[in-house]
This record gives sequence, C-alpha cells and structure tokens, in this order.
Amino acid sequence: MSKGLTGLLLNQKLNEKFKGNKNQINKFLINCIRFHGRIKEDTEIKETHKHSEQLCQLCNTNNFVINNFEKTCRECGNVVQTDINPFKSFKVDFNFNKGTIIPPGEVFVKIMKDGKQINVDLSKISTWLNSNPDERKFFDNLNLINKYLDALETRYNTPEMSKTFDDARVIALTMWYNIINNKTDMNGFEKKSVMAWCIFYIFSYYNLNINMPTLAKLFDVTTGTIYSFKYIIDEIFKNSVYLKYIPDQTVGKTIEMPKKIEDKLKFVLRDLKGKLTEPPTEQEICGIIDFLAKELKEKTITLQYLSEKSGVSTVSIIKISQLVKKFYSENPLLKRNIS
Repeated sequence: MSKGLTGLLLNQKLNEKFKGNKNQINKFLINCIRFHGRIKEDTEIKETHKHSEQLCQLCNTNNFVINNFEKTCRECGNVVQTDINPFKSFKVDFNFNKGTIIPPGEVFVKIMKDGKQINVDLSKISTWLNSNPDERKFFDNLNLINKYLDALETRYNTPEMSKTFDDARVIALTMWYNIINNKTDMNGFEKKSVMAWCIFYIFSYYNLNINMPTLAKLFDVTTGTIYSFKYIIDEIFKNSVYLKYIPDQTVGKTIEMPKKIEDKLKFVLRDLKGKLTEPPTEQEICGIIDFLAKELKEKTITLQYLSEKSGVSTVSIIKISQLVKKFYSENPLLKRNIS
C-alpha cells in the first residue's frame, strides 16, 4: 500500500476515533512516535544541539523549510513557531500572490485555506482531497502535468536516466505551478502548449532526449499551436531564475554547425532578405541550414538533429528547405556564392 493511501486511511480512522478533535489526535500521534523511540526528551538532547542546531520534536531531524518566522519540518510536516528569526539570511517569503515565482524544485509551498496558510507538498498532489470547487480546480490543473510526465517516464528507464528524469520532473512541476498560479484564464490548447514548453525546456536542460513533434503528438496538438503560446512562458519567467532553463532565444543559437555552413548561412540570409520574416524564424533558419547541409554534403547536420535542437517539426523544416532550393534554381548566379 502506498504511503499516500496509508496516510489517508490513518487520518480517516483517527478522525473517527477522536471525533475530529485535533488536539487529541496530535497528542495520540506524538505518544505513538515517542513509544517507538523517535522523540528524544529534553534531558537526552545534547548540549551542542540546544545552542547550535534545533531539531524537530516529532521526528528528531533538522531538515526544515523556512517561511518568514515559521519553520516547517520537511520530514513530518511539524510547524515550529519562533519569536525571532535566527535564519534571517536564509529567509524566503512565499506568499504566492499573482506575480510571485517559487524557486525551481521547491516542492514545499504554502497556500491559503480558510483564511490560513497551510503547507503542501507539490510532489504529492495526487493524494490531496478537497471539496472546495475552486481549490479542486486548481489542484486538478496542477496535477494535469503528471499525466503527461507519467506517459514519458518509460522513455527514460535506465538507472542513470531514471534519476535524471525524477530531477527534471520536479523542476517541470514547479515551473507549471508558477504558470497556473500566475495565469488562471488559460483554455485547453493554451494549457497543453505551455505544459509542452515546460517539459521541452527542462528535459532539454537535463539532456533528456525530447523534441517538439514528440510532445505535440503526446498532447494531441500541432507544433504550430505550441509555438503560438510560447509568449506565455516568456511573459511569466522574464527576469526570473528559470531563465537558466530557457535557452538563448536568438534564432539558430542552439544549433551547432560547421563553420562552412555558418559562413554560407550569412549569404543565404542576404539573398533572401525581403522574402523571410524579420527577424527570420527558427523554422526558416533550420530550413536554410538543412538546404546548405545537403548542398555541401555535410552529414553531421541531419534533419532529425535540427528538429530536436529547435523543436521545429521535420515537415516544417523540409518545407522551407524546398523553397530555398527552388529560389536558387531560379537564380543560378546567386547560387555560386554558396557552392
């Protein structure tokens, strides 16, 4: 039986036994923990701990998350109130008003419930129970990304990749939390597209093989639809710590190419000036690079490589490549500069 389900059943039994009296339930649980030797009495605590390191009274660990003047144990969820803040230099203020961004991978967050702030664990959202329609809607949206992450998990089933996948999953989850917390009016296509960007950026950062056509198929949308809602990511994470996961958006910057192609690319962009968008799109750049790779017989640049690096579908790249080929067929004198 999973820990989440066990916890829910235990909570139900305790509420029945003590008729919802939280004080009696807490006292009972503390006595149980003490009986199993998980609590050290004050007389057993070493003098060094009293002055240098505060331990959780419930589970005897020192793994806390700090929020203003409140410390919460990451292991058991026990909240410790303090009148002064000895962790001032490590203070993190999470109020989660619109415009607030939580750090990457921070799964312990605070939300408002019944006028009070409570601690929740984003990684355990599948076990949350809530009858409030608005809160239920938020939690369902938050849990939505897990459905798609679960579908991708089997692609990374080696021990090394599995650990990397788990790390990337947590970052993608916190990224998605920030999005739905800051933009509450997204429709179905917007949600799918933005989730695809969360996964694409984070998985690419962790060198997990992924591309936009694969995600488009997973989310049952077109790559064009996904690209049309990329601005949401740009708006929310502008000037945030998440920019480290979002590559330089200079078109073609993410694509490594031989110098001979890089040099010829400048000629093609000059020849096609006025025929391309300004500035050229990622699709157009990839199409030109594909054309040059074929012309110069450069085997290190493949269609699949361009698609994986840019997120542009192979079909879209080929379409542009064919248009460039047609242009130079009609202008043979210009083609001499790229041959």
